[in-house]
Amino acid sequence: MKKEIKKFLHNFYKGAYAVGYRHAGDNITHFDNTQPFEVLEPTLHRWYADSFPFAENGREYIFVEILDDANGEKGTIGVIDLQDTKEVVEIINEPFHMSFPNVFKFENEFYMMPETSESNQLRLYKAVDFPYEWKLQSILYDDIAVVDTVFVKTEGNVMYAIGQKLPEKNNVLFKIDTNTWKAKLSALKGNYVDKRPAGNFIQYDNGTYHALQECGRVYGEYLHLCKLDSFDGETLQETEIGTYSVSDMVINSKRNYWRVHTLNRMGNLEVIDLLYYQINPTILIEKAKHAMKR
Repeated sequence: MKKEIKKFLHNFYKGAYAVGYRHAGDNITHFDNTQPFEVLEPTLHRWYADSFPFAENGREYIFVEILDDANGEKGTIGVIDLQDTKEVVEIINEPFHMSFPNVFKFENEFYMMPETSESNQLRLYKAVDFPYEWKLQSILYDDIAVVDTVFVKTEGNVMYAIGQKLPEKNNVLFKIDTNTWKAKLSALKGNYVDKRPAGNFIQYDNGTYHALQECGRVYGEYLHLCKLDSFDGETLQETEIGTYSVSDMVINSKRNYWRVHTLNRMGNLEVIDLLYYQINPTILIEKAKHAMKR
């Protein structure tokens, strides 16, 4: 009987994400487990994930994926100004799903390389009026489904980035020419951890680190933490130093969170996203509509 009740109640729950952020102290070298995260709470029908921090002219922003029930399963891109109302403003909405808004600055211009695998392209956007207005700058690489592409380093006019190629689910290397904004694809060599990237490589006082997602059992269960040993433009050597899960964190929220699948930092601003389950009676309507389409 208990199993039947649990199965029935599951119909009213829906997985959603919230964004956590904190200002880590200068003395923190990597992945501190003591400073609490504040949470930007989502609404019943709109939640946020894949957070990327960015600081400019004394203001701090968090770029996010927006999942709104009105758009179904299609994500859009939004931004939060932490010095303002902390309202999430939608800034890019394409006909296909978007997520993982990897924002960077190059030669005093602002760019974004989001996840656009549904378009079968690796795309680059440029800010017309940062941070709220963007235009498509270039198709970096066509005819490829790649997710969660992150930057390793920049040398001269070449930016090196790593993403997970689908459907193979193996990490590949992109060499992006900043003169043409076109990328070349090559196999990634070395003793790297071949899991889905969870954020950019972060420079700390005692080395360069990054996180990867554990998706073996369920999507985005926890993070693998790795320290970069070396990267010569072809071969990446790294050492896994541990894992990072919700149970390791201090979170200022009354919700129960279950999983974490991104980690990014710029300056002292560190951001994560957190999975929770919320009661949502409208999910029954969604399931009924889906069943009728079959």
